Amino acid sequence: MRTYNEILGYVEKKFYVMPIVEVLDNKTLRVMNKISRLIPTISVNIHVDSMSKELISLTYDCSGIVNGLLGGVVGFIDEKIPKQQVEVFTNEK
Repeated sequence: MRTYNEILGYVEKKFYVMPIVEVLDNKTLRVMNKISRLIPTISVNIHVDSMSKELISLTYDCSGIVNGLLGGVVGFIDEKIPKQQVEVFTNEK
């Protein structure tokens, strides 16, 4: 089974929350977090479209609120990969 302890540890340290990661299939993850009883569970499905030595193409499905939170994930990736190798394309309406 795959584990995502490094990313989960970073999120817990940086944002003081521990999300739940669920593997939906061999290319899709669901990341969920229940903040409180008054706030509904937030989740995002992340799908790996393609991967090569030079490129990882991801798509995600989430609400607008979660879309704003993804800035933290992009920041984590940005710290791990040289600047010239990271491009973020959005399909915002």
